[in-house]
Amino acid sequence: MELALYDVLPQIYKATKGDLPVVAEVVEKLRQQPGAVEAIGRQYRQLPAEAFEQRLMVLSVLGEMKRSDAVEQLREVVWAPLPPAGAQADKLSERDLEEMVQVKAVQGLAFLATPQADAEVREVIAKHEALHVRISAIDAYMWNHGDRPETAAELYKMLPPELHPYVERPRFQRGQNAEEFPRKLRAW
Repeated sequence: MELALYDVLPQIYKATKGDLPVVAEVVEKLRQQPGAVEAIGRQYRQLPAEAFEQRLMVLSVLGEMKRSDAVEQLREVVWAPLPPAGAQADKLSERDLEEMVQVKAVQGLAFLATPQADAEVREVIAKHEALHVRISAIDAYMWNHGDRPETAAELYKMLPPELHPYVERPRFQRGQNAEEFPRKLRAW
């Protein structure tokens, strides 16, 4: 599996929008392979911190596989220590980049939509140190539960009032009336 991933993952990194159907097939084949999650986790840990885009892609593949055994790998990334906040005016800081990586990992957890993964996402929503990661976890949790009012009610109960505005943020939906989304956004 490890050797196959050395060939497959670089191809996924280079994939274009037109290649997405092939990438979906590859992810489906990976989903069916025993040991794939562990092998992808090992590949992820071998990537240097500077390989930001590759790290995001590996996490995307891990989430897209929708395998319950990916929970621990994704959880490990979400809870990795963040670098200290650093002020950078013209580019993203190292902390900003690491928060983006953690967002991708929590999105992968939310996409799994299993009881264990849901519990992990709720823990991130309640306790993560980075506001950006918490807000993204709220959004991913809502999305993967169909933006249902029951899910929103669950989050309202567990969140402090200052995070309530992030629970039912408007989404632009395909086929939505052109005036409807801006109206919802203004109301929000």
